[in-house]
Amino acid sequence: MDKLFEVLVLLGSLSIFLFGLKTTSISLQKLAGRNIRNYLSKDSRSSLGAVAVGMLTSASIVSSASAVRLLVGFVNSGMLRAGNAMLMVIGANLGTILFIWLLAITGFLDGMQQYSLVLAAVALPLFLWKFLYKTQIAQLILGLSIVLIGFTGIVERLPMMDPLALEMAHRFGELSLLYLPGTAFAGLLLTILLQSAILTIALSMALASVGILPMNLAAAMVIGANLGDTFDTIKMMRRNGGQGRQIAAFHFLLNLTGFLVLMLVLPIVTEMIALILDLFMSDRRIAVYSAIHVATFHSIFNTSVCLLALGFLPLIAQLLARLLPAGEQQAPEDSIDFGEADFLSTAEIALEEARFEIQQYAKLVRKMFGNVMTLIFENSSISSGKLLRKIREREALTDQLEQNITKYLATINRTELSARSSNEVRSLFSMVDDLERMADIIHRISFHTETMEAEGFSFPKELEQELLILYTNIQKVIGSMCVNLQNHEAETNIEQVYKIEDDINSLRKRLVEDHYKAQQAHKRLGGKFDIIYLDYVNSAERIADLVVNVNEGIVGIK
Repeated sequence: MDKLFEVLVLLGSLSIFLFGLKTTSISLQKLAGRNIRNYLSKDSRSSLGAVAVGMLTSASIVSSASAVRLLVGFVNSGMLRAGNAMLMVIGANLGTILFIWLLAITGFLDGMQQYSLVLAAVALPLFLWKFLYKTQIAQLILGLSIVLIGFTGIVERLPMMDPLALEMAHRFGELSLLYLPGTAFAGLLLTILLQSAILTIALSMALASVGILPMNLAAAMVIGANLGDTFDTIKMMRRNGGQGRQIAAFHFLLNLTGFLVLMLVLPIVTEMIALILDLFMSDRRIAVYSAIHVATFHSIFNTSVCLLALGFLPLIAQLLARLLPAGEQQAPEDSIDFGEADFLSTAEIALEEARFEIQQYAKLVRKMFGNVMTLIFENSSISSGKLLRKIREREALTDQLEQNITKYLATINRTELSARSSNEVRSLFSMVDDLERMADIIHRISFHTETMEAEGFSFPKELEQELLILYTNIQKVIGSMCVNLQNHEAETNIEQVYKIEDDINSLRKRLVEDHYKAQQAHKRLGGKFDIIYLDYVNSAERIADLVVNVNEGIVGIK
C-alpha cells in the first residue's frame, strides 16, 4: 500500500509539473500575443536575425514543436518564405535550452519547494490588482512556481522507489553502451506519450540526480526526447502540402541527424562534459552535478545540430524541394489547418491566423468587385462569359472560406479567452459575415449584367458615367478596407471612413432622386431595366455600409 501511495505521489508530481508547464506557456503566449506573429511573418534580412526570431518564439511558447507548427501554417498561408522559416526552425530548436537550464540551476537548490511558494506569493498582489497585463504576469510567475514545485516533488520521490530498481539501475550503468538505444527509444516513446520533450528531459535530469540513471543513459534519454518532439512534425508532413511540408520535414531531419550522430559519439561527449565540469564546478553534490551535466548535453545536442544545419542549409533546402515539391499553390481556404484550431495552447496566437485569413478573404472580395467593374464599364478583351464564370467561382470560394473561418473562430471561442480576445473573436465573426454579404451582393450584380447583355440593352452614357463615379468610390473604400485589415487598429482612421461613407450616401441619394425625376418626366429606361439600375445604385450603398462595419470591427467599435 505504501509503495502504491509513493507511485501516486510521483505521478501527482508529474501532473503538477505538466500543469505548470502549460500555465507558463499560456501566460507567455498571452503576453507575447500579436508580437509573435509579427516577428514570424517578417522576412529577416539576415540569417542570424531569423534564427533569433525562432529562438524568441520557441522560448515564448516553451515548445519547439509548437513553434514549428506556427511556421508551417505561416509558410502555407504565404506569410513567410520557406528559406527564412528553415532558419527559424533552427532557432526554435535552440530556444528550449533556456528552460532546461532554468530547471538545472533552480531545481536542486536547498529548500527550493519553499522558494517556489515564496515565488507564488509574489503573484498574489498582481492577481488582486485586476489589470490585464498584471494578471498575465501573475499567471506566468505562478506557472513557473508550479513547475518548480512539481519538479522538486519528482526529485524527492524518486529515491523512495523500490531498492531493487535502484540496484538494477546501477547494473545498467556497467552495461550502459548496450542499453543506449533502448533508453533513447524509451525517451522517444515517453515524449510522444506525454506530448512534452521538456518533461522527458526533466525526468532524465531527475533520474540522473538520484543515481537511478547513469549519465550515458540520461543523455540517451535526452536524444530520444528530442527526436520524439518531431512526432507532430511527422503528422504535419503527411497532412500538409506545399512548402509547409518542407518545413516540417526539415525539423524532422534536423533532430534525426542529431539523434544518429550523437548516438555514435555519446560516450565520448558525456566523458568530455564530465572532464569540463570537474574543472569548473565547485558544487560536487551528485544532484546538482548530474542536472548540470544533462543540461550541458542538451545544449550541445541542439547547438551542434543547428550549426551543422546552418552550414548545409542551401543543400538541404534544395534536397527537400526536390523530394517534396510544393506543387500547386494552395487555395486560400486551405492555408489554415482548420481542423486543428486548438493546436496552440492559447487563442491569442491562433487569432492571428484568423486575422490573416480574413485579410485574404477581403482581397478576394476586392477582386470580385474589380471583375464586376470590368464587366459593367469596360470593353475588356476577356469575354463576359469568362468574367461571369470567374465571379461565380470566387463567390463559391468565399462561401467555403466563410464556413472554414467561422468554424475556426468557433473552435477558438471554446478555449479560455481573455476579455480582450473574447471581444476580438466577436468582431472577427462580424467581419466574416459582412464580407460574405458583400460577396453575395457583388454576385447578384453580375446577374444583372448577364440579363442586360442577353437582351442587348445598355445604359445611356450619362447614367453609365454616374454609375462609374459611384462604383469607383466603392472600389476605393474596399481597397482602403483591405489596407486597414493589414494594419493595426491604431492606424485606421475611422472618422475618414465615415466621411467617405457620407459622400457615397449623398451621391447615391442624388442618383435615385434624379432617376425618379426622369421617371416622372416619362424618360424611363423601361420595365425591369429601371429596377436593375436602382439595384445597381442601392447595392453600392449597401456594400459601403458593410465596408464601414468591417472598419468598425478593426477598431473594436463593433
